[in-house]
Amino acid sequence: MLNILAPILLALQPSPTFVKVHVNNYTQIQKIDGRDPLFGVKETVEELLIEKGYTPIDSGEGFDVQVSIDSIYSPQQLLNIVGIQWLRKDYIVKTTICIGSGCFNGIGERKTFIFAMFLNVENGEVPLNRKAFSKALQSSLKNTTKQF
Repeated sequence: MLNILAPILLALQPSPTFVKVHVNNYTQIQKIDGRDPLFGVKETVEELLIEKGYTPIDSGEGFDVQVSIDSIYSPQQLLNIVGIQWLRKDYIVKTTICIGSGCFNGIGERKTFIFAMFLNVENGEVPLNRKAFSKALQSSLKNTTKQF
C-alpha cells in the first residue's frame, strides 16, 4: 500500500523555488568597527528566505534576489539625567529586497544609551557600534521579508 501512495505523496509536494542572493551596500559607510557592513547579510537573508519556503543556491537556475543596504543613520543626543550625562545613539538601517517582480523596503532601529563619562569622542561623534548596527540591520531585513 505504501508503494502505491509514495509517488502520489511526492507529486503533491510543492517544487522548491530556487533563489540566488546578491548583496550590495549603497551607503558611504564602508567599515563599521573594522568590518564590512555586508558581513553576514547574505546568510541572514538566506535563512529568512528558507523560512518563507525558498531554497537558496549559489549557482544554477534560480530567481535572483537583490538585497541592498540603502542607508545607515546614526543620530546621537547627549542627555542629562539627574546630573549624570548619557549619550543616546540610535542606529537606523534601511534595506530593500527585490525578488521576482517586486521590491520591498524595510527599516530597522536599535537604540543605545552610553554613560557619557567613559566616552571616547572624536569630533563630537561616537564611532558606530558593530553589535547595535548588526541588530538594526537584522531587524530591517526581517521587516522587509515580512512583506512578501
